[in-house]
Amino acid sequence: MLFDIALVFAIIALTAGLARLVVLRGARERVASARLAAMGTATARILHQVKNPLQTLILHAEMLQDEALISDPGVRREVCQTIIGEAMRMAELLAGLSAYASGAQRRIHPSPVPLDGLVADAARAAAQDAKGIEMAVGPLEPVSVDADPYLLRQALDHVLRNAREAFDPPPAAGGPPRIEVALRRRGGEAVVVVRDNGHGIE
Repeated sequence: MLFDIALVFAIIALTAGLARLVVLRGARERVASARLAAMGTATARILHQVKNPLQTLILHAEMLQDEALISDPGVRREVCQTIIGEAMRMAELLAGLSAYASGAQRRIHPSPVPLDGLVADAARAAAQDAKGIEMAVGPLEPVSVDADPYLLRQALDHVLRNAREAFDPPPAAGGPPRIEVALRRRGGEAVVVVRDNGHGIE
């Protein structure tokens, strides 16, 4: 009888131990799955941020090859400035990723930024990725602000991407998909306006 009771307790203890093992294994698998999902999301965002400036670089480099298309020295200079600007943007992105991977924090480098030019560049880059969406830019009042140009551009890119994603699915009414971008002064402030006719957040 005592042997039977001891055997029962042993079986119960073994069963409880196996149950704990299954629970722990399930928790570890859920954590690993969540980490993989987070890595996938982060990778997709990084690829998206690299793709836009890379497409701009390729497009403008191809334009430089066509002398008939860009015969004006002023236009050629503007195209070269765009290429340099996008290359610097990619270098800043890689520097930020390197700092993040090493556990360091990226330092903020404020400087005078021509906001109208920055907004125009961001809208131009967004238009290349906004297939089937009309991008209306302007008016852009000449405004200069003290900010970190890289972080400011990142913020503009995120806002414009959210506007593009508002058209998934496309609007059923209200005309074709359209994003309006403008810049104006309001007192001592600079106001960037991004307006779309998408569904918004539900």
